[in-house]
Amino acid sequence: MSTLGHQQAQDLRQRAEDSLAKPEGDSARLSEMSPYKVARTLHELRVHQVELEIQNQELRRAQLALEVSR
Repeated sequence: MSTLGHQQAQDLRQRAEDSLAKPEGDSARLSEMSPYKVARTLHELRVHQVELEIQNQELRRAQLALEVSR
């Protein structure tokens, strides 16, 4: 199983940072958010993190199954 290379991971991180730097609608800075909004955003981030971890596990299983079938 291959994982993202170090440079790919850095590039992905930079793209995410660049995306966050763009001013868009509801993406208020953390310091401008109410405590409730900060807590809600943190909860949403945790949920998305778990979703991504599940997707990664599924992708790894699919990749392994593909390698085995080859």
